Amino acid sequence: MTDKDHFFVKPILSLSMLLLMSCSSSPVRVEGKAEHHTDKGFRNYPVVQSSSGEYLFTGDTAYSPTIFNMIGNLFHSFDLAMLPIGTYGNRKYGVNNHLNPEEALKVGLDIKADVFVGMHWGTIELSDEPPWEPPIRFRNAASKYGINQQRIWIMKTGETRLLPNSRRDGS
Repeated sequence: MTDKDHFFVKPILSLSMLLLMSCSSSPVRVEGKAEHHTDKGFRNYPVVQSSSGEYLFTGDTAYSPTIFNMIGNLFHSFDLAMLPIGTYGNRKYGVNNHLNPEEALKVGLDIKADVFVGMHWGTIELSDEPPWEPPIRFRNAASKYGINQQRIWIMKTGETRLLPNSRRDGS
């Protein structure tokens, strides 16, 4: 086989895993038995990069300007960030595992996201905030921070949207 027999295709999609601060307080299996476990530390969260854009899914995480500014500098910007905005009420699960809506927006700003998707709210009752409060606070804080409401996505159950694409849009 010669070099002429080889060809290289640019990847359509790449997945990178980032370490972000988190705290898990949930049942886990230890030696076959379910036990309650609190694990404070770091979690891997995916960055999806493709020829059409870059997208970050933060999952459950705490706010750290150091970490999120570092991610913003490393990746330069994201077309979309999926940010948790619920389960902040009385913080009975600690401050190191969930963002409130204002902190979620700070994360989006730190990582230079174009679109901010509020997620992880109103599904199961884990804290004391009213179930419909997170998206209202998310939108209000976006206005306070000068973020255009078109950049704030609060999606309905089952809703589908096309991902923003700075490479396609030429921005």
